[in-house]
Amino acid sequence: MDPLDYTGPALLAAPHLIGIADPGMPGLAQVLAERGARPTGCAHPQDVPDHLAALGIGVLPGHDRGHVRADMSALVASGANSLARGAETTRAQDMGLPVLDHADALGLLIAAAPTSIVVAGSHSTTLTAGALTAALHYAIRPGRCSPRLSDSLPGTTAAATC
Repeated sequence: MDPLDYTGPALLAAPHLIGIADPGMPGLAQVLAERGARPTGCAHPQDVPDHLAALGIGVLPGHDRGHVRADMSALVASGANSLARGAETTRAQDMGLPVLDHADALGLLIAAAPTSIVVAGSHSTTLTAGALTAALHYAIRPGRCSPRLSDSLPGTTAAATC
């Protein structure tokens, strides 16, 4: 998808995700990429889900201040990442790049979407998310939503793109 097709929040047009393999971050990267954004990220190589590369999402190994570049729109730090206040964050602040946490980035996406349903929790969320995805696909926006389940992450993630 051409980056000019991206119509989401400007802060998320080309974000760098610290801890892209942490809970919730691969899904955020996937949704952004599917909407035309150009996310990148970093994580320990053994933790990175395989499907991110297939989506064209570049993932750098480890954590280093050199990962942060001027062409990035923001830095998004995982809430699970203990390095959220580390070298990459300091570099982004020194460069004047906005630093968001995962919840802030999700809030921006939700605020910009015409229809949003959020499923949060720690138990049975996959079944609930799958049911809501089916509802979006068949009832609310027939033919215009693309539901999918991904088992490439620990647990299973359900998502819908409308």
